[in-house]
Amino acid sequence: MSIEQNAYSRNSVRFNFKFSKTEKYFTKHPDEIFTEGEDLTEFKNKTKLRDDELIKKALVKALNENLLKKTVTNGEFNNLEFTEKGMMNAKAILLNRKESKKKIFTYPLEKFIVPLITASLIAFATSYITNKIQ
Repeated sequence: MSIEQNAYSRNSVRFNFKFSKTEKYFTKHPDEIFTEGEDLTEFKNKTKLRDDELIKKALVKALNENLLKKTVTNGEFNNLEFTEKGMMNAKAILLNRKESKKKIFTYPLEKFIVPLITASLIAFATSYITNKIQ
């Protein structure tokens, strides 16, 4: 989901990173299975990251650094939203990705082709000038 592409505001989008769990009861009541949140599932599919403990640590770090905030007190990681700081960081990351894609094409030009052409032009100009002087 792209917040800006869908014209959502930062405060109108909630993320559900609830982890799956099973509640076991000691009585004859059947065990209750809670599935993981849809945003967590999408995140795992996009990143191929499956380690729940590592994802939890990243979410706790994001909460502690004020990049995400909880909108409700119940639930560990459901109903999260970006803070202003988090939204600015997300935008910066997106801009960096766009710039790095551009660099794939411009890097060889900047680092190899332009210096080679510049050196060739300087060598040509130097040989031309020295031939004229002699």
